[in-house]
Amino acid sequence: MKMNKKVISPIVAIHCMVYNHEPYLRQCLDGFVMQQTDFPFVAIVHDDASTDHSAEIIREYAAKYPNIIHPIYETENQYSKPNAIFRIMFEASKEAKYIAFCEGDDYWTDEKKLQRQVDFLESHLSYAAIAENGLIHNEVNNTEYPFNTKSSHDLTTKEVIITRRFPTAGVLCRREALSDYTTTCRLGVDTIMWCWLLTKGLFRFEAVISSVYRRGEQGMTVYTEPYVFAKKIERWNKEILRVFDVQKDFMFLHIAKIYKSFIMPSIKRHYYSSAVKCCVKGGVYVLKSIWEKVIHSKS
Repeated sequence: MKMNKKVISPIVAIHCMVYNHEPYLRQCLDGFVMQQTDFPFVAIVHDDASTDHSAEIIREYAAKYPNIIHPIYETENQYSKPNAIFRIMFEASKEAKYIAFCEGDDYWTDEKKLQRQVDFLESHLSYAAIAENGLIHNEVNNTEYPFNTKSSHDLTTKEVIITRRFPTAGVLCRREALSDYTTTCRLGVDTIMWCWLLTKGLFRFEAVISSVYRRGEQGMTVYTEPYVFAKKIERWNKEILRVFDVQKDFMFLHIAKIYKSFIMPSIKRHYYSSAVKCCVKGGVYVLKSIWEKVIHSKS
């Protein structure tokens, strides 16, 4: 009599989004399979209809590590569809207790990363998520430096909004904390997700470096006109303002600073009309911030 093999549900599901990451993908997948844990985990590797050889690399790793690498291959790109990739991967990881993140052009450097983070959340039930520090690797000049030099601490919503303290690849969260995310939030942007997790519990930052975030020629900022990219970030922040209880004067000033940060890059890349537009939009948001402060001071 043949007995059915018992299927063990994973404790962690890694969400790995891939699109034309062929030059970096092996290093990313190696970071998954090297993890040393006392619990089962899987990597949901979602190839979003890549036009390079990313899918072939994923098939190679899925054949070699079938218990870890669980691929999803798209024939039609899903990125432009609101929260489509999040929904696909969230459904694929429904048996997991925790979700970790690492995009196909980033990678983990610490074989104990998952074990350490799961141990923390298992023993700190008031926390919804934990993030570890990472290195930024500049692909242009081949330099590396930490995301930040802050010590370990609990994050605040304002801190998460103002600056990226940690790489996406550094985050592990409780899956249940994201169960109703798409019913409220229209965009699956990292910062919005971190703000959401802060409504579900505490969010810990640990200074230990365990991943590398690539910044360089493959990035969206390189191939997008600065003003267009600034408008995209404005949209993300307006979604934060819509969903979360954040002061309008703070958010308007934050958006103004975003536009200001794109002025010099516009000039350096000879997008002079972008520089002018960024100046104008930044000025408008400064005035909006001042107006909100005036309203609050009178109330």
